[in-house]
Amino acid sequence: MSKFTNALQALQDARQAHEAAIAAGDAYQTANGGKTSPGKEGAVGDAAEAVGKAERALMAIEPQTPVDALRKVKALICDGMVDEAVASLRSDAERLTECEGDPLAALYDRSRPLRKLINTVDSRDPLLDDMMEELHRVEDEMLKHVPTTAEGLAALANLLWETEGPVSHIGSPEWEASMKNPTYIALLNLRTGARRLAGEAVQ
Repeated sequence: MSKFTNALQALQDARQAHEAAIAAGDAYQTANGGKTSPGKEGAVGDAAEAVGKAERALMAIEPQTPVDALRKVKALICDGMVDEAVASLRSDAERLTECEGDPLAALYDRSRPLRKLINTVDSRDPLLDDMMEELHRVEDEMLKHVPTTAEGLAALANLLWETEGPVSHIGSPEWEASMKNPTYIALLNLRTGARRLAGEAVQ
């Protein structure tokens, strides 16, 4: 279990303990004609302090994926959330949506016009070999990187689909037949999911 997952679980446990302490205090008060117990009140206070400590521990951890960032948002957003929690979530969002640290998106953007041009020029074009060489160079460079953003993941998924996916035209009988292949289905689902995570329009 990762440090991030441990922190999420610790916060959940702390909140449940706090709720249990409150329930025990309420039950005591009801059973004793509205009187409160110093011991029960102390337990509620200690439990509330444990919740705050668990929240701060989770705030200090930087999620490495958009999914974990959303899990962190879900865990921290609540009534009375503190300014530190808001700042932590904003920082995560800025870091995970910044593509400068992930070269895959930029590399894929360079490969797209090359691939489109290669697919449209005459096979006798004297520059075709040079274009193919440049495309392969860019794609080889992409394979040297592990995605660190949703955009990078989508770029790599697009590359995988374009190089390993079916070659027939979409909607043709050959396409329909090839899309019964579990490998192609998995590739398409991977690409679609990655593009959705990156906020791309998926048709």
